[in-house]
Amino acid sequence: MRSLANVIQKLIDKNTFPQKDAAEIMEYILSGKCSDAELGAFLIAMRLKGEDLTELLGFTQAVHRQAVRVRAPSAKLIDTCGTGGGLQDTFNISTLAAFVAAAAGARVAKQVYADPGCGCSSRQVLARLGINIEMAPEKILKLLAKTGLTFLYLPLFHPRLEQLTRVSGQIGVLNLTNTLFPLINPLRLQGQSIGVFNEPMTTLLASVVRAQGVKRAFVFHGVEGLDEISIAASTRISELHSGLISTYIFTPERFGLQSASISTLHCDSAANSAQICKVILTGREDSPRADVVALNAAAALVAAGLAKDFQSGFQKAKETLHKGLACKKLEEVAAVAQSLTKKQKKVAHLLKNKRKSR
Repeated sequence: MRSLANVIQKLIDKNTFPQKDAAEIMEYILSGKCSDAELGAFLIAMRLKGEDLTELLGFTQAVHRQAVRVRAPSAKLIDTCGTGGGLQDTFNISTLAAFVAAAAGARVAKQVYADPGCGCSSRQVLARLGINIEMAPEKILKLLAKTGLTFLYLPLFHPRLEQLTRVSGQIGVLNLTNTLFPLINPLRLQGQSIGVFNEPMTTLLASVVRAQGVKRAFVFHGVEGLDEISIAASTRISELHSGLISTYIFTPERFGLQSASISTLHCDSAANSAQICKVILTGREDSPRADVVALNAAAALVAAGLAKDFQSGFQKAKETLHKGLACKKLEEVAAVAQSLTKKQKKVAHLLKNKRKSR
């Protein structure tokens, strides 16, 4: 392949690529041979056409081939990352759901993307909580082994995606990268809970993760524009269980919860989000904010096999919060992460001094 021009024209003509061709296209993109303008045109054309199952499988296959090779025990691992791109500026709900699920016994390897420029990214919030995720991959896996929870910062595990990520941010609209990123966790997953930015995508991504070998998954979209299970309105959920995908509408009233205004979930900065996180994880807040975290943690717990259904997962999540276990998990992860970071800095300092002595 010499350029993406022919690919872009086929996308404009609404053609769908088989998996093999899609993999070749992504291999070319990851090679760094295309210009930023060409790549931007490809992302826009793909967004206008809409992604297909075979295309996403081909794209993810190629990305996995280029990922940093890591090994970690894969037994019952789950991920709670989503596509991003929700229409509401909320605190970091999926990150909190990861802490609650891990405190309840799940093993969580949550992906974290490069900062989207919103000022409230997971990386920024985690840093304010005392957790540095920009560690060497082996340190990140040690964090998982010691605490049952880790955060996989995408640029460290997928360095070949740098141009794609950068151009995606420059074009300023939702595009293939939003859809792709939840599907490229470098570790083998048993379960996933994925928030998506539009309703039709719930069934599409459920089909992709099923083809990737995930056993249990929830893919959801709050109809008011939230890429989480919502407390403010109904949520479309596509659930993967025993190889079958069922799609249904969930409402907060199903669990005896009253709908709350989406404004109750808003935050305006990483500092604000971090403060909300600390308050909720203490378990002392009984509010719609705590309820939305428990709802999203419930999906993660079912995906991890720690709850038989959504109702029992919700109750387990609420108990975990009320007992302060999620707060203890935050403290544990922060302490271990800080210890690993100090060791990393010490090794780097020793290597620097050794080079100087030469």
